[in-house]
Amino acid sequence: MAHRAFENSQFEEFKPLYDELRRHWQVFRNSSGPPWTARQTFDHLESQNQQIRKLTLQDLNDDHLNSVWSVIQSMSGIKPTQSPTVVAVSKFLHFWNPRLFVIVDDAIMWQRVLSRSWLRASIELEQNCITSLLKDPKCPRNDLWCDLLMYLAVLVWASHLMRRNPEVTRHFAEYVRKCEGVRPIDFPIQTYEAAAVEWLLLGLAEIPPPGIELRND
Repeated sequence: MAHRAFENSQFEEFKPLYDELRRHWQVFRNSSGPPWTARQTFDHLESQNQQIRKLTLQDLNDDHLNSVWSVIQSMSGIKPTQSPTVVAVSKFLHFWNPRLFVIVDDAIMWQRVLSRSWLRASIELEQNCITSLLKDPKCPRNDLWCDLLMYLAVLVWASHLMRRNPEVTRHFAEYVRKCEGVRPIDFPIQTYEAAAVEWLLLGLAEIPPPGIELRND
């Protein structure tokens, strides 16, 4: 639905996706005020830099940082809270461009994956590096989960991962296509690097470090 919505500027395709995120995935849960409507969200995403909508993690570099940061910041009002929530921002940006924007929800991707010390330390290093490259690095802090600046660091870190391991997306696409069944995949899943990174990390985070063996005694 997202592919058809944003490739062809079709709000009718976006509306059921928005409703699914709002109702089933409760993306606006605990909002302190009315969130953006489906129409507001779609029109806002449609107005963003279309070069960023086509950008991939492998192609992301320092020259893109301010433009990507601008898009991330522009989404901060989608869900009224004390400070911007990465959950809502990342989910809608992911469907706008699944080649670049990794979904970072609090319960799974942040708490169970990215917050692990061996991942978080590397991401925090990226955050320190990119701060000096941004024209406006100000970002409201949120101690409960990843803030927007940390989210940008996640994307930069993931871009390095994908450049070192470009075959990840191919394996991801092959795996997903084996599961398509009677509903053929009519979108370029092989380019969805952000989705591939998320699936990869969800699995890697559960693998014990070298030399560690888990037993069910």
